[in-house]
Parts: sequence; structure tokens; C-alpha cells
Amino acid sequence: EIESELITWWEDAEAGCGKFSTLLCRRGTVPVNWKHELHSSVTAPKIVVSDAPYEGVDDYYEGIHERYGGRPLIVVNLLRCDTESGETGLSETFQQSLREARQRLEAHKGKRQELSMCNFDWHRLKKELGMDTSVKGLWERLRPYLEQSGLTEGMWGPGGFEVERQQACVLRYNCADSLDRTNLCIFMVSQQVLLEQCRRLGKGVVEQAAVMYVPSLDDRQKVDWVYLHSLDLPDVRNVLNRRVLEWLPQALLRN
Repeated sequence: EIESELITWWEDAEAGCGKFSTLLCRRGTVPVNWKHELHSSVTAPKIVVSDAPYEGVDDYYEGIHERYGGRPLIVVNLLRCDTESGETGLSETFQQSLREARQRLEAHKGKRQELSMCNFDWHRLKKELGMDTSVKGLWERLRPYLEQSGLTEGMWGPGGFEVERQQACVLRYNCADSLDRTNLCIFMVSQQVLLEQCRRLGKGVVEQAAVMYVPSLDDRQKVDWVYLHSLDLPDVRNVLNRRVLEWLPQALLRN
């Protein structure tokens, strides 16, 4: 289980102050009791869900509740949902675990934790639609959650940090093993997050390209997540400054 935070800042060197913007998210495997069993060297491991899959789920989500002060948690579930996949049963168990956790937290610990799930079968959609269309679909699917979440923003200077707005909810990404699909989807979403952070800071955006996609200066300056509404994957890579975009995968690999 990993918590990541994408932080951008701008410094006015002469004044010794600046602005900052952050968005944190989580990633991990499916937090229920399950395992892989390997029965042959030539077949994929079999997913086996425990007879007591929900044991301890209330403890896990209680930790989430304590860490983020009861802020809502949106689970971005990238498991396959087709009938031929061995992940389908695990995905269904995962969805039920949220209901179990909510009930147990409220009944036994007196805590209300808002938990919701966004299912996105990355494997199937990429196979059927291709990379660019699948990424656009991922952005569209997550757009209301990113808009709900917002960013943590503020100023910093000689006197310290002043938080002006705080992220309202937390997104948690998972596939079965928290590797390829999770890595790729977080990277794709982070491109839009980084573009929004740069837009709000007024830095790192290629203005000539931005005008092509969002002609209104007022919209470019004041409409939150305006590029999430209007850009495809190739467009984002035109609007983000190339050096900023090249930094992103290096930062994700290091962390």
C-alpha cells in the first residue's frame, strides 16, 4: 500500500515566496483476504478468495478514516469484469467489502466513512478501443471524482505555509497486484492533474497550443479542470511544456 503526492510549486525568487499545489492518492492490491495459487508452470496463477474475505476490512478502512480525517475515499477498481476472467469474482468480493466495511465501522466503531467505487476494466477497453480512446474514457470516467476532490493549494513564504484550499476526497487505484495497470492508469491521470496544477499556477502551459483547444482566456484562467473537459491524450502532450511532461514519468518511477 503506497500513498503518493504530486506536488508543484512556483517561486518568486525576489520576493522569497510562491504558490504550491498538491494532489495525493493511494494505490495497492485488493484489501480483502485472497491469494494467488500456482498449479502449473504454463498457466496463469488462479485467484482464490478466502472463506472469510472481509475479516479485517473495517480495521483497514478505519485507518483510512483516521489518516484523512473522514474524507471520502473513491476506489478506482481496474480489475477485469468479463465472464472469462478469473478476476471477476475478486472484483465482486471487493465491491461487497465496501458495504461490509461501512456497516461494521458504523455499527462497531461509531464512524461514518464514505466509500465509493469506480469500475474501469482497462484490459478489455484497451483491447477493444486502443490506447488513446481508453485513456480518454478513463479521464471521462474519473472527471466527476477529480472535480469533487480538487487540489490542496496555498502560498508559502518566510512565515511558512498557508493552505487556502484542501483536497476534499482521496482516490485509491488498484488492479490485482498493483503493478502494470495501476502504474499506467496513475501515469495517465497524473498528466491531467499536472496540467491542471500548471494552469492554476500559471506556469508550464504552452499558451499557443492551449488557445487552439480552449479559445477563451477567461475559461483557461478560471474554469477548474477545463482541459479535462476538452483535451485528448495527444492534445495534453501538446499543451503541457515538454520539460514538465518529461519530468513526470521520472518522478513517478523514483517514488
